[in-house]
Amino acid sequence: MKRGLVLAMSVVGIAWVVRRFRAAARVEEELRVPVRSFDPNDPSDLNEAIRTYLASSRANRGVRPLQEIAKHAENAAHALAVRLDDDVCEAIGNHVSYSYR
Repeated sequence: MKRGLVLAMSVVGIAWVVRRFRAAARVEEELRVPVRSFDPNDPSDLNEAIRTYLASSRANRGVRPLQEIAKHAENAAHALAVRLDDDVCEAIGNHVSYSYR
């Protein structure tokens, strides 16, 4: 009698673990973001890659502490890479200034 109960509980426990594992795998699969190819010679791809890395967008320029350092880094980004959009250079400046915090 006890062996039967232990066996039944083991089977139910294993079934529960398998079910949880499959549910977690489905959730993880849904969270994956499709990856597309990146062309470093395309300015729009370069800008989007930097926006994604710095967690910014055209409307939201990322973190904004230490504005003097940010402005200096923004100007340096403009000087080094003429192809970058203004919002990307501002996001770079904000990221650098936040790193100094």
